[in-house]
Amino acid sequence: MHPHPNTIAISDLDDQLLLRRTAPDDYVVEVAHTTKGRLPVGRIMRVMRASQRIAWSWSLVGPYAAEAKVTTIGEAADREEAKVALRAAYDTVLRWAAAERGGALVWHIGVDRADPSEV
Repeated sequence: MHPHPNTIAISDLDDQLLLRRTAPDDYVVEVAHTTKGRLPVGRIMRVMRASQRIAWSWSLVGPYAAEAKVTTIGEAADREEAKVALRAAYDTVLRWAAAERGGALVWHIGVDRADPSEV
């Protein structure tokens, strides 16, 4: 099933983000929606850089809000810092949607998943 865009009311989203492990050191971040199940928010994964430096890459991928002018990708020293950075980017998009779009976001819906842990 390919994702397709949908308009989502931010009031229908849970406040808590869920972390679902897809591979060792690779996680999909999701949020619960009242009727659509879990929606993809982003991804966090451990990466090895050319300098042999280990970093944690994060990206915001679910809500589409190019006009929000928010950083949607970055790196952190550890997974906890990556979670904080992704959460900050997501919260910025939600605040923008509330202020500029009447609380609506375009979202690329993915397949619901089970067994998340809290972010």
